[in-house]
Amino acid sequence: MEDFDDKNGLVWEWLKFGGLLTACVSIVVVIAFSRPFVFGRLIPAVLGEHLVIVPPPQPPADPTPPATSPTETPTAAPTTTPTPPPQPTATQAAVLTYTVQPGENLTLIAQKHGTTVEEIITLNRLSNPDQITAGTVLIIPTPHPPSP
Repeated sequence: MEDFDDKNGLVWEWLKFGGLLTACVSIVVVIAFSRPFVFGRLIPAVLGEHLVIVPPPQPPADPTPPATSPTETPTAAPTTTPTPPPQPTATQAAVLTYTVQPGENLTLIAQKHGTTVEEIITLNRLSNPDQITAGTVLIIPTPHPPSP
């Protein structure tokens, strides 16, 4: 009878070992399959690495006339009124670049950034908006604050 109990105990130990081994292998498989998602999408999204803020274009600086010395007689400069720099358009107000991630489309990207698909298409001069692929860098207009 004692021999029978030893065999049952040994079988039970092997079953526990098999269950533990199965759990470990399952964890490794889950980690291996989720790695591209975690390191390719989740961590960059949390860190904001795929968002690069691009400052709006600055108008050229107005050249100032050279100062005259006290002995020189100033000459009359032609009277022209300087033209004010053009006001930035809606798409020039502020933009950022965005790298398209796997599985994304323009509608999803526009919703993420508070803009429209049409603005993204126009700003990037996309001939076929259905043909964007992962890794494509797009210029995205940022949402505009309300005018005072």
